[in-house]
Amino acid sequence: MDLGRELLAVPGSILSPESRGTNYLIANGACCIVDEESIEMAISRIYGTLRYSRPDAPGIADLNPTQQTVMHALIASPLKVEDIAALVSLDAVGVLKLLGSLELEGLIERMMDGRYAPSKFALHAQTPFGHNGKRVN
Repeated sequence: MDLGRELLAVPGSILSPESRGTNYLIANGACCIVDEESIEMAISRIYGTLRYSRPDAPGIADLNPTQQTVMHALIASPLKVEDIAALVSLDAVGVLKLLGSLELEGLIERMMDGRYAPSKFALHAQTPFGHNGKRVN
């Protein structure tokens, strides 16, 4: 902020010591990023361009209810195998089969720390925004 540049910050829990820094920045004038639309608007304002908008975001087709539950949870936050197993009440073999099938479909990726997160393809399928003016299929 002192350098004359716009600063973006994502708020955190007021009860978490880890959030004090970003919450302080927001209180002192940083642009508060609360969702995809606010980051889109901030980027558009900073760079003077809008990304391609797809109001008809297709989502991910042909997922069973268990796969949908896992994908929604992973979009919210990357999870460890045991957390996913507890979420969908599967044993170790069942959850590994589930994760393997989602990974083969290109919907999830295993991160360096062992947690699973949605792939770029899965995230683009969920959002009405494209990337840099290009339609993401």
